[in-house]
Amino acid sequence: MSPLIITIIIALATFIISSFGASWLNQQAMNKRIDDLRSYLDARFDAVDARFDAVDARFAALEPRFAAIEQRLDRIDVNWKPSSNHPYPRANSNVSARWVCSLSSEP
Repeated sequence: MSPLIITIIIALATFIISSFGASWLNQQAMNKRIDDLRSYLDARFDAVDARFDAVDARFAALEPRFAAIEQRLDRIDVNWKPSSNHPYPRANSNVSARWVCSLSSEP
């Protein structure tokens, strides 16, 4: 065999091996980047979950207050009765009777 053919075979083998080596190293780097991205996104989602947990806790604290307000509103007795001397007459109204609302907190 001539030295030129041996040199070409060695160069070709070196090129093939270096191509596979470069792709393997690139794959390792991509795996590391993907793992870093995964851990970053996990941390970000954990932070968002913590914010949602805080908001849920605030809404949970409001629920008893709304229940108390509902109970108070249920106790209010609304009696509508007509009154001819209502202090705020309606403009351009053909209705002669005005309505007054009296609120009592008795059950």
